[in-house]
Amino acid sequence: MNQKNDSVVFMRATPLPFLAPALLGALLAVGVPLVTLLPLSTVDWNLISPLEWGHGDNFTRVLGDAQFISSLATTLVIAFVATALQIFLGGVMGYYLSSWTRSMKVLAAVFLLPWMAAPVAIAVAWKWILAPTGGLLSESLGFRQDLLTNPATAPLVVAGVIAWAGIGYTALFVASGLRSIPRHTLDAARLDGAGPARLFWEIQLPQMRRIAFFLVVTVTLASLNVYDVVYVLTGGGPSGATAMATFTITQTALTTFQVGESAAMAIIFTLVELAVIAVEYLIYRLLTRRFV
Repeated sequence: MNQKNDSVVFMRATPLPFLAPALLGALLAVGVPLVTLLPLSTVDWNLISPLEWGHGDNFTRVLGDAQFISSLATTLVIAFVATALQIFLGGVMGYYLSSWTRSMKVLAAVFLLPWMAAPVAIAVAWKWILAPTGGLLSESLGFRQDLLTNPATAPLVVAGVIAWAGIGYTALFVASGLRSIPRHTLDAARLDGAGPARLFWEIQLPQMRRIAFFLVVTVTLASLNVYDVVYVLTGGGPSGATAMATFTITQTALTTFQVGESAAMAIIFTLVELAVIAVEYLIYRLLTRRFV
């Protein structure tokens, strides 16, 4: 009996040593910058003049900065649209990808290419496609398309490009999750008369709820922290319509050299991200409480 219990404990503990290096690396990658930001957020320093302690004045200035507050709102809107698009389109692709045969693996790999490509390369390609003058879309239609220079459409274009680049990531997880569902469970549901729609909503989706939550959280975080795509596509324009929080923080640090203010912005933005994830977790618990 003791041997059995010991073996169960060993099986449960075995993954920890293998995960430890990755967990340690993630902790250092996240923890060290956050710890560094805390003292930096309280100083007045432009990298040249002597460092002076501001005693929290940076947070007051940042919270009163209309440009930063606007960038937070822009970030939330773009991230919400990008996440919704990526989850929906990636989910549809993953659903069909899960039933593909081995002979269609090459075609499946094509759909995954955008996810594996460098974000800057993706942004350059889309900027050429959507450029108002000389762009592929404008030249193909025969008239100018101002999608990137119109404040109303530019945020949607950025969100669309972010989602397009990550569809393969979502599809891969969805397809893997669907393939992991026991075949006999699906066969039993079909014998009970369940059609494709009922099979998905009542069998497949509930069993994939944890994967779905993982995808929503990771895709949301990735969408919130986009910088390179925005920088290449629009440079934060037009008129600040696509200036996401990461863009504003970087510009404050590297253009105006206000290190303290940029650190305060980064901390506030991190708190906003935590709040978004907390809301998503509460929604997840509310929607899945009958399965607990």
